[in-house]
Amino acid sequence: MIESLELGQVEAFDQISTMYSEHGFCIYNHVLSDPIIKHYIEQLQGHFNEGHFRAAKIGKGKKKQLLKHIRSDQIYWLGEHEFETQYLELKILLDQLQVLFNRSFFLGIRHYEVHAAFYHQGAAYKKHYDQHAGFQNRVVTFVLYLNPHWQPEHGGQLVVYNDNHEKWLSIEPLAGRLVLFDSARYEHEVLASHQNRLSLTGWFRRDGFL
Repeated sequence: MIESLELGQVEAFDQISTMYSEHGFCIYNHVLSDPIIKHYIEQLQGHFNEGHFRAAKIGKGKKKQLLKHIRSDQIYWLGEHEFETQYLELKILLDQLQVLFNRSFFLGIRHYEVHAAFYHQGAAYKKHYDQHAGFQNRVVTFVLYLNPHWQPEHGGQLVVYNDNHEKWLSIEPLAGRLVLFDSARYEHEVLASHQNRLSLTGWFRRDGFL
């Protein structure tokens, strides 16, 4: 069973390296302070109110499709300048993790991309892999949850399946919780949410900048 990390940053990075080596998966709690989380929520709420979020599609390139019976969240992609100025604390953390993954596992990560994902009440995302078939560009998935006072009855859990396609983990989307996992290895889904659910999500990638 995966246990959540709640250590100081240096100790946590050591534990992340160990846990990822063993499982290709890691959960890191309280990765950012409550005031920072609140600031991120306010920034994204502003974008939502201004209509910047769009219905998420599945697939890649010209094969992208809007299939709400499979995926019904809305997303907003963060541009590089916005990310550097409005989400600096997360950028610093992800930069450090990129170095950690490359030094520890020689993953060849060159950059990462980030989007906000908003699940309204009833929204879900059926079982899927983050790595598209026939590609190897997405290396490590990361999810930072932004949901203060979340309770189990609110739903919206991230359910992860093991290598035998059996249910392995059910993770609550608690504010300040960072989840990291092998993008190609783990099939996962987001259960229907009974409250509005927000996260910053993305992938460490080994290809060039898009």
